Amino acid sequence: MAGLEVRKNVLKNSAMFTYVARALGLGLNVCLSVAVARVMPPEESGKFFILYAISLGASLVAKFGTDFLALRLSHSSDSLGSDAKFLNQIILIAFAGVIAPIGVISIIYFNAIGVDNPLGGLGFELALLAALPMAVLATLGALLRATGAMVIGTFLETGAPSLVAMVFLLVLIPLRPNSQLAILCVLVGASLTTVIAILATRKQLNHVHMSGNRSTLKIFISQHFRQLLGTAASAQLLYIWSFIPLALLFWLSSADEVAFYSVAIRLASIMVLIPSIQIVATGPIAAKYPLDHLPGPINQHLLRNVRVAVASLVPVAAILVLIPGRVLSVIFGDEYVSAAPALVVLVMSATLSLLAGNSLQVVQIIGRHKFALSIALLGLAPWLLLSWRLVPSLGALGASLCWAMSILVTSFGSAVYLRRTSGLVTDIFTRKSRSGQLL
Repeated sequence: MAGLEVRKNVLKNSAMFTYVARALGLGLNVCLSVAVARVMPPEESGKFFILYAISLGASLVAKFGTDFLALRLSHSSDSLGSDAKFLNQIILIAFAGVIAPIGVISIIYFNAIGVDNPLGGLGFELALLAALPMAVLATLGALLRATGAMVIGTFLETGAPSLVAMVFLLVLIPLRPNSQLAILCVLVGASLTTVIAILATRKQLNHVHMSGNRSTLKIFISQHFRQLLGTAASAQLLYIWSFIPLALLFWLSSADEVAFYSVAIRLASIMVLIPSIQIVATGPIAAKYPLDHLPGPINQHLLRNVRVAVASLVPVAAILVLIPGRVLSVIFGDEYVSAAPALVVLVMSATLSLLAGNSLQVVQIIGRHKFALSIALLGLAPWLLLSWRLVPSLGALGASLCWAMSILVTSFGSAVYLRRTSGLVTDIFTRKSRSGQLL
């Protein structure tokens, strides 16, 4: 099939530039958080981090698993151009059917009771609106990466929106921006980047001659609905246990504690920098597994990934654990030094999860939706059992302890599952035999 022939050597010449683009994108995300923390007090920045998390969660609902389906279709479809249109139409349907009504109901509700939204003005509605371009951008980025435009797809998806948002936010400093203006900057950044991504995707699909026709949207949805639903459900559950700490801290503690937790989790995200870069190349490779069921070549790639990640990031973890207060003060300001205990817990747990590799992402990429859903549910257990006690009393530190337990359960649980059911090995507890096979 054309879909199998076009991208044999997707990573041949662009792998290094792709890694740089991914690293730059993640760095820009952190820079946006630093800019927010520097131009707004902790209370306002805490509200922004909640609004931004709402945008991310709503975008997961809107994209409905279309980004992962795009990766899989790139290896099996002769009509990817037509498929791309259907994927975007699915996003529009999900947004119009679920996200938009939530925004309308929110406006009606707060106007009816005569009370201001606790997140301030129209911040909540702007956060929901930003979900549409964010969802489209994620799927277009996947299509670009899957068809060989690795660098542009990676940067447009991960870095460009944050760069544009940060520029607008810095321009607005004389107006003393609040959380609403900051989330508006995110909306503008995602929207402008999406326009560029649409043009780039159209050009790329024409370049690889994959613009054939498929019958109807209805048939397309019927063929892929179970895959879309499974991916969307597991992704949403994983998002929920990432959003829960922000919501609980806001309701049970204060917006300041939300800010402390948010800056700590963003610094701790450095520990997944290398794996996040690696998954850009791993995605298209692992997506071949459902077609050929050959784990050997994929395992060689996964083993190299986890070893590089651990060797590169353990020294960084040591610095963050030994002098957390100093690091927070230099990057975010003295107001955020109180986040040091939370940062230590998050960094230590993220370092341990490195040993499991990109296990959860691989589970989703190869289409094991039932297990992804199950492990995501299991990851909620610490929040359901412990958060109501830990968060009110310990604030950001309590939320960090719950997050640590969740990430370790999901990462190592996924690694064990992959070993036992598919022969795929993502963790570092692997060695080569004398014949070169993985043990």
